[in-house]
Amino acid sequence: MKNYRAFAWKELCTQKVMSILILLAVILSSMMTTVVGQSIGTLNAMRQQQAAYLNGNRYATIHQLTEKEAKSLLRDSNLAYAEKLINIGVSNIEEGQLTIMLREYHGNSLSAYDSISQLESGLLPTKSGEIALPQDALSLLNFGGGIGDTITLDLSVSLMQDTEAPYNYSHDFTLTGILKPNYISYMSGSVSGIAGVGTAESLLPEKYLLYSVDIRTNDEHAFQSTINSLQERISRQSYIQYNDILLSALGINYDNAGEIENNFGFSLMTLAVVLIGVLVLLAAGLVIYNILKIAATKRVKEYGTLRAMGAERGQIYSLVSLQLLILCGIGIPIGIIVGILTANGITVGVTSFFSPEIFMTSSW
Repeated sequence: MKNYRAFAWKELCTQKVMSILILLAVILSSMMTTVVGQSIGTLNAMRQQQAAYLNGNRYATIHQLTEKEAKSLLRDSNLAYAEKLINIGVSNIEEGQLTIMLREYHGNSLSAYDSISQLESGLLPTKSGEIALPQDALSLLNFGGGIGDTITLDLSVSLMQDTEAPYNYSHDFTLTGILKPNYISYMSGSVSGIAGVGTAESLLPEKYLLYSVDIRTNDEHAFQSTINSLQERISRQSYIQYNDILLSALGINYDNAGEIENNFGFSLMTLAVVLIGVLVLLAAGLVIYNILKIAATKRVKEYGTLRAMGAERGQIYSLVSLQLLILCGIGIPIGIIVGILTANGITVGVTSFFSPEIFMTSSW
């Protein structure tokens, strides 16, 4: 067998054109297959990143909780993430036909909302009566001041499924920060404002001092059962808001998911990528087969001489197969390495070019 290995390598060195062509075909096919395989993971990762950016990095939000109920969720060992916030009210911007949703974020709750917490200037509010608003909202409000100035907002707050009229009030806030415009919000007709901790307690009647808690579970597979368990522990009526976009991107099953509608487009994209990979492998196989066939035709006399010397047909096939294995052993690792580098470069380029803001979504 050692003699066959030496002879196979010698033949590859003799047939340089054939060897180089097959080696290139192996490298290119390995590279393309690696890029295609990597692209499936890249597409899914991009989808998850965009979903978290657009609608918050939270699996669900439980609304209208008392302070005691909210604190109990924050201590729950089944939750990987739990942070609370409270609704201060909404303010209508008549000129732009938009609504400012003013909320008070506690602890690390703003970390789940990258799209609304990016500062253009100033600082995020930390005290009662301080707020930060997007630049576009300030423009629509015809606000001519700057950081540290007072801005008056007319606000309205109500409970879900409340039979009473909303509570309306007006208050002078101190502007501590100007947020970067978030044009995605225009899709839902609202922009987000941030209020300092303590604002709700100083402005709202006790009836409206109810918290919302954003959560992520430790076990994605047990997400719905965890939600059901949390609901059973809460004595009063609460409301669950599922982050459909992120849950769909992560493939987490939950009640009323609408799985077909959410995943249909991505499934078609994945199928298309897989088909491309199959076609690449098929085309590479045909190219390699044709090159080997041409090379074998030119070497019929040599193979005939080997048969005359006592070589069996299986040994001739083994010789050709060994030559192919040698080329594959050299070409496949090179193709995989080049494919990974190429896929990483494409990923960086795509993620930098396609901002999450070009995708449409709605926040609730």
